[in-house]
Amino acid sequence: SIIQLVNYTTGDAIYFNLALNAGEVVTLDLRSRAKTFTSNFRGNIIGTIAPGSNVTSWKLLPGVNNVSIFLSGGSGAAQLTWTERFWSIDN
Repeated sequence: SIIQLVNYTTGDAIYFNLALNAGEVVTLDLRSRAKTFTSNFRGNIIGTIAPGSNVTSWKLLPGVNNVSIFLSGGSGAAQLTWTERFWSIDN
């Protein structure tokens, strides 16, 4: 089961009520126009995100972020990817 995704640097957390099936891959897309949570087995699973989650504000800050995902009841892996959205004069 996926329990939560926490960015300790910002204090934002997303909580889940989701038991995964063997071989299932889920994708959480938090881009401003996307906001989707999908499963390769079940399709749209946005309803498994629990109330009190920071879906609209969850973000990474510039520099180092302390991020954790908590799973229970088996083994799993997580991958976090991002795309820089804004270029600054400093780049």
